[in-house]
Amino acid sequence: MLHLEKRAIVVFDKAYIDYDWLAQLQENEVTFVTRLKSNTKYTVIRRNSVDAMQGITSDQTIQLNSKSELALRRIGYKDAKTGNHYTIESKKKVTC
Repeated sequence: MLHLEKRAIVVFDKAYIDYDWLAQLQENEVTFVTRLKSNTKYTVIRRNSVDAMQGITSDQTIQLNSKSELALRRIGYKDAKTGNHYTIESKKKVTC
């Protein structure tokens, strides 16, 4: 198992998602940013206001529908130049 110091920041892609590991990172105060797979089941717990002028399309707190009780922050972004839409998920208390 990879040992990460408290307050470390980890970035990884959707190819590897282990919900137990995400919960462990959160418990150990490790900040992470990732993209969930498109078929990931989740429930929106809260919707936050967004600044559409900055390209932000959504800012939500989500609960993963898995055996974990992990709550994450999910942010949607639309690139004005390309029109591509991206979503990222992170530890819930991350600020933009």
